Amino acid sequence: MVGTVVWATDGSDFADAALEEVQRLEPERIVAVHCTQRHRLHGAAHEIDGTACIDAKVAQLRDQGLDVQLVTRLTHGAVAEAVAEIAGEVQADLVVCGTRGRGAVSGAIHGSVSQRLPHLVHCPLLVVPPRLHDGDPHEERTPAQL
Repeated sequence: MVGTVVWATDGSDFADAALEEVQRLEPERIVAVHCTQRHRLHGAAHEIDGTACIDAKVAQLRDQGLDVQLVTRLTHGAVAEAVAEIAGEVQADLVVCGTRGRGAVSGAIHGSVSQRLPHLVHCPLLVVPPRLHDGDPHEERTPAQL
């Protein structure tokens, strides 16, 4: 059994796939971490926030009897750094996140939390790859699917 697991989520299907792995581990406590990003466009600040589906997922986990805490943080683009900071604050035993399966170049251009986290967290990290489909999990992937 694992103690405290930080589940980094943006509300996407990729994050939900990571949550499935978190639940398989049967942790003592789950800390769901969501970072709201603030960007400046044309002189005005715009917040990109998708917490409604995350709030519902956290409520569902609590209804299942799990010890779940939701931590949100406003960032200016440094999501991986915020996740790592929160993992330190809650003394996480493990951090789990999903990945969109972007390659190194695309991840560098678009910013990949899963590629940045291994350099920042001070505990084990589990990165859950995207699901291809409900078929054979060992089916070979083409380079376009990676």
